[in-house]
Amino acid sequence: MVFVEFFVPGLRGLQVHQMDRNRLRLVISAAGDSEQVAAAASDRMKEILAGKGLQGVVDFDIDMVESILPDKRTGKTRMVISHIGPPKGI
Repeated sequence: MVFVEFFVPGLRGLQVHQMDRNRLRLVISAAGDSEQVAAAASDRMKEILAGKGLQGVVDFDIDMVESILPDKRTGKTRMVISHIGPPKGI
């Protein structure tokens, strides 16, 4: 999934966690009203999924946080984190 197109006014940071094959958790930090940013992010994610034919296939939740911390090992903030590992057979 391409998140270059994930523009939302007031969005300070975004990290995507793949929790299951068809479930994402968007971790978002806001530079403004967090409820407004969360609603706009939800709408934008629905648009992206619909545009890719994945609405109703991929579900997502949104967690609002103060900030998204960098990886302790690399010092860089990871954009996408998978919690499920590679597909079977790979």
